[in-house]
Amino acid sequence: MNIIRTIKVATARLMAVVAAAGYMASASASQPDTLSQLPGSGTAADPFVITSAAHLRALAAMADSTAGCKGHSFRLGADVCADSTFRPVALFNGSFEGAGHTLTYNYAAEADSLGLFRVIGRQGVVRNLVLAGSLSANRYAGALAAECQGLADSITNRMAVSAKENVGGVAAVLSGSLTNCVNGGVLRADAYVGGIACKMAAGGLLANCRNEADILLPEASNIGGIISYTTVNASSARLLRCVNTGALRGRESAGGISSRAESGLSLDSCVNSGT
Repeated sequence: MNIIRTIKVATARLMAVVAAAGYMASASASQPDTLSQLPGSGTAADPFVITSAAHLRALAAMADSTAGCKGHSFRLGADVCADSTFRPVALFNGSFEGAGHTLTYNYAAEADSLGLFRVIGRQGVVRNLVLAGSLSANRYAGALAAECQGLADSITNRMAVSAKENVGGVAAVLSGSLTNCVNGGVLRADAYVGGIACKMAAGGLLANCRNEADILLPEASNIGGIISYTTVNASSARLLRCVNTGALRGRESAGGISSRAESGLSLDSCVNSGT
């Protein structure tokens, strides 16, 4: 009987150890995503490699705690689909190389200033990225960014982007540079819609970009094939070698390149062939 009792005690202790191990594994799996999950060291020569939704969450978490990932580099290693936990990155001041891959995300909120990045800061650089999915906001929505203060180059948008007002295919507000970008996504708003960007601020550069999407909004106003409008004093802003091929329709103020351009904008070698 003593032997049986000893076996039972030992078995109970073993089950407790197994149960505790299972709990620890479960708890570990539920821990917040960290950079330790990412391959690479985050340098320009050895960037962090993103291949999953969890990796995207790790980037967003880092951005919240390190002034927008300043000084860190990232690269997509595959096409990535964000999951239901996706939240826009608040501020990005690092380097993000898409390597031609597609990043798909779907996000809707009654909020202002939404995109993959709410703000691409002045030190932020995003290149060679294709965007797909859908985005819906209250105001200021852009597939890549609500506001681009840095550089976005070779971005292709295939997302459906909608808001009550101020929608841009790539960025809602541009005070940095958008170059070699293409919009083919469906854009919807009641007012202020631009194929590439909505509002262009002083000092902004928009060059070699192309809108291929039809923007047919018969009840909306201020529709531009490339931009909707510039700020009142758009000093040093440049809109160069851009092309619109999409058909445009609005209630008032529609233009193949821009619906309203204020003094200070330099506009050169742009072409509209859309109706």
